[in-house]
Amino acid sequence: MSNLELVQKFIDKYDLKEKSRYRYQLDKRYFLFNILKNDGMSVSSISRVFGLKHTTVMNGIKNHKLWTNNGDSFYLNNIKELKEEFVNVNSYKTLKEVVLECDSLEELEKVKQQILLKYY
Repeated sequence: MSNLELVQKFIDKYDLKEKSRYRYQLDKRYFLFNILKNDGMSVSSISRVFGLKHTTVMNGIKNHKLWTNNGDSFYLNNIKELKEEFVNVNSYKTLKEVVLECDSLEELEKVKQQILLKYY
């Protein structure tokens, strides 16, 4: 299952296309925005997936990075289930195997971002 398919599953599970400002839904959206952005999707493509404006996606990615870097416990708790799900999808390979399979610096940069987000 690709990350986009997994994101679609969570969009449906948590009604994330709803124009809701509840923090538990916002946090999940922001995390999923970041997953898709790290997969190489453009901001406008991500906005179409969620039915939102591209500026909303840009703001969500910015907040995700800010809250993750600052260790915001409320945010990290809200995305815990999603994070575990994405780690399980990608955990069938060791970090060494993933790095050795990289064919470009761009792919290595994605792995670096995953390391920073504690995927490994």
